[in-house]
Amino acid sequence: MKKYTLIAIFITLFLVIYLYFSSPKNFWICLDNQWQTKGHPQTSQPLTSCPKKTVLPDNQVDCLNLQGEWGPVGIYPQPICQLNAADFGRKCYDSSECQGRCMADFDQEKSRKLMSKKISLSALGYCSQKVFVVGCMPEVKQGKVNGIICYD
Repeated sequence: MKKYTLIAIFITLFLVIYLYFSSPKNFWICLDNQWQTKGHPQTSQPLTSCPKKTVLPDNQVDCLNLQGEWGPVGIYPQPICQLNAADFGRKCYDSSECQGRCMADFDQEKSRKLMSKKISLSALGYCSQKVFVVGCMPEVKQGKVNGIICYD
């Protein structure tokens, strides 16, 4: 009986330590309409509003006035406005920190692993070039990439 108790304690201790060290702790989060840190992010405070409020113009004139590109994007047959993100290239731990998406810069091998297996990888990403992002990519959410996500 004592042996099983020791094994149970060891397993519980191992799980607590594993969960503590594997959970993302260093990113920005929008709480009560203010950017707050969770842990100690290595990135500066996000440039986007909190909460994120990016509205794309719904007509060509307004789009072009904002230096956007008007036309079809991805599988959308109707034209939409493609705006450049002001925070393009900024390091991030979550898409909520960006005007567009927070994307990991993974090589083909890591991307292949994400597509073939249910794995999670820690990652520091960068904010996308465009506000409206289409295609398949490794998106960073709370410091982790949990697979390839497709937006069309």
